[in-house]
Amino acid sequence: MAINIFRQTCTGFALVETDCRAAFDSCIPEIVKMSWLAKGVPVTAAEFIYNHQTQTKYDFTVGGIVSTQTYGGEDTSFGNGHGGGISADSFIMSQDITNRALKQCPVQACTILDPVSGVIKTNNEALFADDLSISAGSNITNNTPTTNLNKLQHVTQYANNCH
Repeated sequence: MAINIFRQTCTGFALVETDCRAAFDSCIPEIVKMSWLAKGVPVTAAEFIYNHQTQTKYDFTVGGIVSTQTYGGEDTSFGNGHGGGISADSFIMSQDITNRALKQCPVQACTILDPVSGVIKTNNEALFADDLSISAGSNITNNTPTTNLNKLQHVTQYANNCH
């Protein structure tokens, strides 16, 4: 929404987008489990997700031939994998701590005057799937590109430090 408002008001802004390398593999199963529980998911469902991440063994199938070796299983967790039915949700849940920290960051990179309600809001825009997008700008003050980039750098470093 912020980018759309910046575009409509011809306001300069800065944007950083990254594709997190091995993002799904970086999900620590215990943090994912705690995040699901904190959001009110029943214990049995959180345990099921946790067990799936930590105990499932996988094999390879190539050309219709199933491998004799497996990977994964107990004490060999590699996150929640990419492309599983719950992978993206588990990744977002494990990144919840970063999103919460960004809300507390002393530098709020986006300052938006809502053109409809007239309410001024500040925010650090962050979106996670296996990508991160953070923008900086203001449709109230005329920030220089240097100001936008400095705010963007501060917030991005803050997000990195919290993760």
